[in-house]
Amino acid sequence: MSALEFFTGFITIFENPLWDWVVGCILLTVSGSIAYAIGGQLGYSGKIGWLLWLITAVAVYAAIACIIRAIMWLIALPLWVWVIVGAVIVVGIVLTVVLKYKSKSGETR
Repeated sequence: MSALEFFTGFITIFENPLWDWVVGCILLTVSGSIAYAIGGQLGYSGKIGWLLWLITAVAVYAAIACIIRAIMWLIALPLWVWVIVGAVIVVGIVLTVVLKYKSKSGETR
């Protein structure tokens, strides 16, 4: 998958194409609603307002689709990657707590 397809390609979540179309319609409705709300706040009107609303709807759709693809990519990572990332986070938290505790106990002396 190229970088352009990551942002513009159709989102395939399910094996059944019907459900993919249903999710696509829901995503399109949500992005249109968000774009309509943004357009109302910015005061889009006339033919140029319709064009700006359309550009906003496409941008919102692309942003939501990119977030969905990123989540799907994270879910597809193997378990050992999650174990390593989790271990690094736990070690970082423990080191932070220990270093803060040592710095506080050093100040009271």
